[in-house]
Amino acid sequence: MFDDLAVGAAADRPALVNLVVNQCRLTVAAYPATISDLAARGYLAVSEHGPGNLMFGLAELPPDPRVLAGFERQVLGDVSERLAAIGNAPFHVLADACIADVRGRWEPFEASVREEARDSGLIWSRLNAFVRRVLRTGALGLATAAYLVTAADTHSGHWPLIVGFFALAIPLGWIGHVASKDRLTSAGTALAARPPSLPARWEPQPRGIQIGRASCRERV
Repeated sequence: MFDDLAVGAAADRPALVNLVVNQCRLTVAAYPATISDLAARGYLAVSEHGPGNLMFGLAELPPDPRVLAGFERQVLGDVSERLAAIGNAPFHVLADACIADVRGRWEPFEASVREEARDSGLIWSRLNAFVRRVLRTGALGLATAAYLVTAADTHSGHWPLIVGFFALAIPLGWIGHVASKDRLTSAGTALAARPPSLPARWEPQPRGIQIGRASCRERV
């Protein structure tokens, strides 16, 4: 029952579908797809200036943004800020922001999509927050012990700092690596297996972005 609810709620959010279809690996297509979805839901205005020339603008009476997921609010904020500065713009100008500002736009977007997917029961992390805290505390204790043991030698010089640093850095790196490896839940697997829904009446693609399995980070 819970899986059905999670799948039904996520099926209308293309970024979540993108994440589960690509086995917990968010691709560059998720950001522009979210822009298209927001326009289809009335948060952005779309007008046609000649055949195939779609211009996006701010909607005069958009729906309540409080019903949006966090990553959708971020994209809407990014797009609204851009449109407020330059006026109506073609789709690729808005979508290219994903690769133009990886740290400022893509990385927060990806983190928010993953958070929403975890909260929705679509994916799970190998190491939950509590386990990560315990392991990090253990790593700190290990590094402290290594430092003290090395420093006991009066002729150790800078070795205690070096040993302590690596005794902390290596476990923390491993913890971060393992924690980033999300896995699909049964709900996520069910969503990934669903037939794709019908596209919106427009399917614009951003220029310079290959819709595939490469993420923004890998293409910059």
